[in-house]
Amino acid sequence: MFIIDTKVYLSETRQLTIKAGGNVVIQDETNKSEFDIPSECWLSFTKEFERIESAVKLFCDKQLYAKYFHHIGKGLYVSVTPGFRCVDIRRFYVKLGSLNPTRKGVALKLPEWRSLYGALRAKPPVSDAVCRGNEESNHSDDVWSLASSSPFTI
Repeated sequence: MFIIDTKVYLSETRQLTIKAGGNVVIQDETNKSEFDIPSECWLSFTKEFERIESAVKLFCDKQLYAKYFHHIGKGLYVSVTPGFRCVDIRRFYVKLGSLNPTRKGVALKLPEWRSLYGALRAKPPVSDAVCRGNEESNHSDDVWSLASSSPFTI
């Protein structure tokens, strides 16, 4: 059994929704856009949370140069770069041997990142079995039943 459509509010205008099977959608009400993250990419992303947070802390707290860039699958990359105070999840493509960003992606502002990071720390990431849609798994509670553990859910 899956918990369907678990929501985490990242800000007043953005929310993250975990759909059945572990796919994730980030919705932005300001420009009425959505960004879909497949379950296997979401799992890879959540496994990188501590490294991403370390990069964010380096340039926020200590004003040091920090750069983080990691492939999370299916052409999606997550990055933290100096000059852009955000955690960027974006689709890239290869042209003439060079990796180039597309317009398809989402840049989480630092308060939005903190909301997401805090929610994940309150509840561990979705298990591999749940992300693959294994209904035989006994990990249905891993799909963020955050209602009791985070102020960002509804």
